[in-house]
Amino acid sequence: MPTTSVDNSIRSPVFLGLLLSSCTLVSEVCAQQPGYVMWLTNNGPGPLSGLFYAPTMSASPWQVTQPTQRGVAPSPIVALPGNRHLLVNETDTGSGSTFYLFSRDARNYQSLFRSPPIPPLGSGTPWSCLVDQEGDLVVLPYGADGLYRLRTDMSWERIGVLTPPPPGGRYTRRLIVDLDSGDYIVSHDVGIFRVRPTGETLTISTAPFHATAQDPETGEFLLWNGTALMKMTGQGVITFSGISWPYTTHAPEFMLIDDHPSTLGEYIIVANGTRSLGSQVSRISRWGGPYATGLQSPSSCSGMVFDQNLNVSTARAGVRNKWDVLIDFASDAGYPYVCLASKTGYTPGIGLSDGRRIRLQVDSITALGIAGMLPGSNGLSGVLDSRGTAVGQIDLSGIGPAARGTPFWLVGIVLDPAAPSGIRRISPPVVVQIR
Repeated sequence: MPTTSVDNSIRSPVFLGLLLSSCTLVSEVCAQQPGYVMWLTNNGPGPLSGLFYAPTMSASPWQVTQPTQRGVAPSPIVALPGNRHLLVNETDTGSGSTFYLFSRDARNYQSLFRSPPIPPLGSGTPWSCLVDQEGDLVVLPYGADGLYRLRTDMSWERIGVLTPPPPGGRYTRRLIVDLDSGDYIVSHDVGIFRVRPTGETLTISTAPFHATAQDPETGEFLLWNGTALMKMTGQGVITFSGISWPYTTHAPEFMLIDDHPSTLGEYIIVANGTRSLGSQVSRISRWGGPYATGLQSPSSCSGMVFDQNLNVSTARAGVRNKWDVLIDFASDAGYPYVCLASKTGYTPGIGLSDGRRIRLQVDSITALGIAGMLPGSNGLSGVLDSRGTAVGQIDLSGIGPAARGTPFWLVGIVLDPAAPSGIRRISPPVVVQIR
């Protein structure tokens, strides 16, 4: 383990130079490929139900973490702030839903809470959900007329009003956070909407596609139209990506973006077949090229996340616009880290000579953070503890209302003089919106 003073290594002109330009040797890039955690449902083909873990795309057979064996309908899974737990929803047919914590370290489940019915539905069936920058649970319910946030008193608060689905229609789409702004992006049968945390709702597109991912290379949203991958700007302009879906037995349901190796990156496509064909997971370069099909299951896959990919996350620290910054690099205990900030954006970022990219635009607050002089912040640099974790804080609670809606971005970096470019690990970017 490195023994150099972390303060000196982070604040030195040498490190600043490393950060602002691609500089040192080109050698083997530190392995950073994630495993995959999937939710399989037997509400369709196959006998498998519950959470399953695959350490690589070519893993076979699938390795069971400890499936719940309870839920049978599609159930969202969400990585929680801190990067060590997943929130698993057990979709019930009656009123309300039961949520479980899955511990990545202990590999066990703990019953967390049972939610009340979501008004005015009289049920509690989340079709898609996320835990936002405040640590709040935000849900897009099946057939609902808006997004709902779970209050601390266990009641539901509607945020944003959506066009009701047509007769026989349903909200079977996705809910993601816009990396450009921190707003919620909602897709369902009648279009794609931007919902601001204050509740303001804007129609981005009336196309009946579903946005399941956002590419940090360009900021574009990725949509499937059934046979081809489309790209959409934040203003709703849709273009063909040049990538078609070559398989006839499986239809794409959703996708992730593996941005770890380099700016070449890969799209990870989850596709489900008919009731007898199960699911398959395929990969293709974001620039096109041949597909590679890896993971396959006899059961349908209705949720998938990268394993321990939330290296930097935030949670509200008691008052508005004050956050704990949770840093987690499980494989890097004892190494120095720095959490960089930017008010400018995340793309195109900083290209390193070894092919990796830091998804952050360097500006004045980046430099202040490196120097340890960023107002309202502490703990954004230091040494990771024995679990590979650290906690910092950003306090903007005194900021005026004129800043409401303004985003800023964070990226975590683990330093290692023996690694390419002196950087052992780079986190994905996260956006935080001043509220």
